[in-house]
Amino acid sequence: SYLIYTLVEKALSKGYRLVRDGKEHPKNKEIMKLMNPIHADLVTACSHERLYGKLIYEIQQGGDPEKLFLNYYDPRDFTIEIDEFDVIKSLELTERADNVPTGTTLEAKPITSFDNIFYRYRKGKRSRNRARSYLEPFYDLMVGIENLAENAYYFVIRVGAGLKIIYVSKKNMNDADYMEELESNIQTMNAENTTMILGYDIGEEQTRVELLTAQAISFKELLEFYFTYVSLKSEVPITILQGVTPGQLEGGKINENLLFDLLRAIQKEYERLFTDVIDYVANTKTIELGEYEVEWETRAVIDEVGVQALINSKIENLEALLALGVDFDKATKLIDLPLTKADLDQERIAEKKQMRDALIK
Repeated sequence: SYLIYTLVEKALSKGYRLVRDGKEHPKNKEIMKLMNPIHADLVTACSHERLYGKLIYEIQQGGDPEKLFLNYYDPRDFTIEIDEFDVIKSLELTERADNVPTGTTLEAKPITSFDNIFYRYRKGKRSRNRARSYLEPFYDLMVGIENLAENAYYFVIRVGAGLKIIYVSKKNMNDADYMEELESNIQTMNAENTTMILGYDIGEEQTRVELLTAQAISFKELLEFYFTYVSLKSEVPITILQGVTPGQLEGGKINENLLFDLLRAIQKEYERLFTDVIDYVANTKTIELGEYEVEWETRAVIDEVGVQALINSKIENLEALLALGVDFDKATKLIDLPLTKADLDQERIAEKKQMRDALIK
């Protein structure tokens, strides 16, 4: 967690010095080289999203579970000054009394109630999911968990909750704009064939969802849908959310570090932190959502999908390297060794343009 938290905190001052247990991290120089080209993007990302170092810390320390689901700062709380070259000159955070307790720094209020979550989703008062995640892929996944908590039935509708009934007050049923947005949201979730909308008149205006059938949630489908959802809402290309950087999309050549660069090594080292988050949610079994609950049966699914995804990834990486002309013995060892230009046959690379395009789609 110190990696994520320190990158966010120190990026604001261009100080990427990482410290653990009072000692400087041995890869500070490498991290400096990695961070400099994307500093502006990282700070912009910080202005839109609150990274989850605090969340991971709470899990590791056995802290308050409610702190797993955090509200974001409003982007209005940030002031960013840039020059004519889009270089960030200064970044300030204004702590508002209604956002944070007096005397605290960069704290966020835990979500204690999921009542009327549809209203919060529909209004869209906060700017969400606009950060381009260049650092850890599990950052996006953790934001997905937060979204799952706040907009739960939309995600569940898409990834396997069976038949749903959405109860809408008659007042809202007569609101054309409200119903149009509701139907649009259902269509976005590809749930027209499994969703019913019923009106009710019992003196309340809250929209709620009843799940008539339950089944295991496919974490893989949830992840794929989450990337699509964020891409549509934020206009960030889905390939970037999945970990492909803009430089790899330019098409002039294949980056020799496409698969096994320093960034990937750092990600691999800290993937276990994301596993902690998933394990916690899976162990929770239920998330209380106002007047109904969604059963979680994810642990077995997560384990199975994770193992299979790792195997598939290794196979795909090996095939891609062989297609690029890398020696077979060298390709099988690249999990530990960096690629160099000498390992690649430039003529083969040109011939394999289609392979490259397939890799980054």
